[in-house]
Amino acid sequence: MHEPVHRFRTEAPADTLGALLPAPAALRPVPRTTRTHGPLRALEGEAPAARVHTPEQRLTGLTRGEGEPESAFDHDAPVRGDTVREGRAPATTPRTARSAC
Repeated sequence: MHEPVHRFRTEAPADTLGALLPAPAALRPVPRTTRTHGPLRALEGEAPAARVHTPEQRLTGLTRGEGEPESAFDHDAPVRGDTVREGRAPATTPRTARSAC
């Protein structure tokens, strides 16, 4: 089973990076790079598409309203983790036993 993965880029004031890095840990992001652009820091990486918008919603509070998130589809990847516990349906439906007639 595969799921869509988005690449993301979040630009925020450099002094808020410490609050940004641990915040999305439960959302399974994969940070790739951190770059500095003057007083701003850009964090880039990838995350499952179903979870990419949750950190965007938290961004305002973590960056004093100064963070700018971007995300876009990048590729499909095998599903990681326990998909049933995460609220998704199992990949296959169990077959029912046939009764003897």
